[in-house]
This record gives sequence, C-alpha cells and structure tokens, in this order.
Amino acid sequence: MSEPLEGSETFRWQSAGLSHVGTRRKVNEDSFLELAERCFYVVADGMGGHEAGDVASQLVVDRLRDLPPIESLNSAVRVILERIQAANADLRDYARKFSSSGIVGTTLAALIGVDGRCSCLWAGDSRVYRLRDGDFSQITRDHSQVEEMISLGLVERADAESHPAGNVVTRAVGAAEDLAVDVITRRVVDRDTYLICSDGLNKAVPDPVIAATLEGKSCRYAAEDLVRRALENGATDNVTVIVARAEKLPAAGGA
Repeated sequence: MSEPLEGSETFRWQSAGLSHVGTRRKVNEDSFLELAERCFYVVADGMGGHEAGDVASQLVVDRLRDLPPIESLNSAVRVILERIQAANADLRDYARKFSSSGIVGTTLAALIGVDGRCSCLWAGDSRVYRLRDGDFSQITRDHSQVEEMISLGLVERADAESHPAGNVVTRAVGAAEDLAVDVITRRVVDRDTYLICSDGLNKAVPDPVIAATLEGKSCRYAAEDLVRRALENGATDNVTVIVARAEKLPAAGGA
C-alpha cells in the first residue's frame, strides 16, 4: 500500500553506484543508471540463463537514459513505463532475429523522485530497499518462483535465498509479449537512504548486514563496502548497487 503523499518539499539527492562481475562470472550482465541531479536510478540484471543478458540490460538502461524534462512525478512514471514497454518490444524483436532460445531478457528496478515523493518501478527480482531512522525494509516484492511459494506458505522466507528455485524469475523485460511493471509511490523524508540492487547483492549479504553498512555512511563508502562484502562472501553472480540519499532543503524564505 502506498503511503500518504501530502507535502511538496524539495530535496537534494546524493548517490553512488558500483557494479562488479563477481567471483565466478566472466561477463557482467548487469547495467545501471545513476542520475542524482534528476533523482533517477536504474539497475537492470540481464538473464544469465538465456542469451545476451548484457545486451538486454544495457538496452533498457539506454532507453531510459535521456528522459524529457520532468513536470510531475506522475508524468515521469508514465514516460518511464512507456520506455520500458518499448524496450520490451525491442528485446522481443532482437530475440526473434538473433537468439536461438527465443528469449533475451533482463530484470529491472528503478527509483524516480520528484519533490517530496518517489516511485519505484520494477519487473523481476532486482530490488529497492529503504533505510529510514534505523528501519530497513524492502519496498519491492520479487517477481520470482520462490516468492510465489512463500506467499502460498510452501517455503519459509528464511530459506528463500538458498532455495533451488531462488533464481527463477516470473517476470522480466523481454521475457514475454505482455509485460506488467509494478509501481509503488512513497513520500520522502529527510535522510531517507535508498538501495537499488541486483540480486547478486542480497544473495551474498544478509539484510541486517546491508542495513548496518548503510547506516551513517556516505553513499560512496556504503556502495563500495556493500560490493566488498559481497565479494568476500564469494558472490557467484554479478553485483550492482546504487545508494541514494535524500536531503531536505530549507523552504524558500526560511531561516
């Protein structure tokens, strides 16, 4: 459920993004977009079980790189959704022409902020988290087979990361002709810290450690430390993180 959205505060955003191939992969199939001046962040994780995952993730990021001037959060979300759908069509066409498997796809998690609100858009199991006053929570809900099993009571959440179905996503850009992208809108509070990441991070680093790493650290330090911890824990997948923090600006004419 979305939170109350009253208020039109102005925020300045700081951020840092980092991507690493991990300890076992030869190709980094993750791509990311970090535009702090527009409060727009994207992480895309190409589907390694299919062909050209790196092509898929980069195509989505390129589609979203040059958004038109933003008039409102609602209009920004509308344009982003249109471009994601266009990327989905492009990847379906690419797969028909060049892929023997017939699928070239990527997960997607994005955060866009305007004034005192932000929206998360996602398809797949890349995630957006928020740290607010010590409370760390996952905003997105994975589109994955294991998440569906959890909702049915077939798997305990504590066992999800190690479950054999943990890598099976049920939704991705390019995976099907019809793509549903989930959107949730939240209000922004001063010093909110957001983490946008591929599943290579959360599969290697437990949530409590992620939260402790974000607490009180600069965005750059936190991003670098999260990737370092993932690698120390033997990250078998590509690892991509963006850490973004909102700082409320004084009202016009205020002290």
